[in-house]
Amino acid sequence: MADSDWSSSGSSGSDATSRAMDEDDVRALVVREREQAGNVGHYSVVEQHYDLLVSLGSLRFPDILESLLLYERWPEIARYLRHALRFHAKDAAEAVAYPPARATDMRRAHPELYLLPRRQHALHLFSAGQHDQALHFYHERILPRILAVRRNAHVNALVESLGAILAGQQPLAIRDYDREVASTSRAIRDYVQVYFPGFCNSFYQKMMIGHSMDKLGQAWSFGEVLMPGDILDPTTTIRCLVCHAQLPMGTFPDAKLLDHLYMGCPATTPHIHRLLPRPLNPRQVARRAQLLQQDEAAADAAAAAEEEEEEEEEEDDGDNAGPPAGDGGDE
Repeated sequence: MADSDWSSSGSSGSDATSRAMDEDDVRALVVREREQAGNVGHYSVVEQHYDLLVSLGSLRFPDILESLLLYERWPEIARYLRHALRFHAKDAAEAVAYPPARATDMRRAHPELYLLPRRQHALHLFSAGQHDQALHFYHERILPRILAVRRNAHVNALVESLGAILAGQQPLAIRDYDREVASTSRAIRDYVQVYFPGFCNSFYQKMMIGHSMDKLGQAWSFGEVLMPGDILDPTTTIRCLVCHAQLPMGTFPDAKLLDHLYMGCPATTPHIHRLLPRPLNPRQVARRAQLLQQDEAAADAAAAAEEEEEEEEEEDDGDNAGPPAGDGGDE
């Protein structure tokens, strides 16, 4: 989605610079700034080069995303994540949720990540009393674009609940809006952690990963064991990072999470299916085979549709080219 699709316009003045930089350049920038500042840490680097780092989309600085989430800058979050898919091209190519979508096409490759900041932007407009603008954004910028791509039940539920709120069928109190903000922020962090695990370097993420690895066994990369007093729900002890649902701990939390991922998680994608740990029982073995077969068929169908679309575009270009020289076509 282009920046012009947002009600706010314009882009960072650092865009031209960002196109000329790559990840090695960012590392060199950090090293140079740290040396000049007496090795005070990366926080000073982020502060001095905030606009540049946002326009680059580098995920190596957790402070950037956290700052954007803290101040609820949803259009800028969407642009930052879109830039991240280009900046981390190699990692993005290996993390496409719905092959054979292009890694840089967030709407097709990562529909949930595409939707989350836009959904929250619509809720922000609605909560601010801009009901007509929120409805227009939903019907023009969200609904048709999401319905046109492959997606899972979780994404469908997010779209439907947003439509119900904007239509007045589901009330949105201030307390509910605050919970929506917290939920959306957490979902964006979860998505980055699951699909781009190499960039999960915030203190909170490291702490939760270390806390969860022991108890969740080989399924730890898809869930976390919640600390007591968690802000969204202090009573649950396991959370699925894929669908963000909270699950009871049980005697064998790793088996419970794995069974959820195979049999009940509404947010799994073909990428997740390929990464799931080895099944623990015949029921999961059968389910894995079924999922992979469905994914392969869907990918083939998507590739065929894309090829047909490209052929139609080529034919249209030929039809619009005009008559060849000397054919006596109309002037």
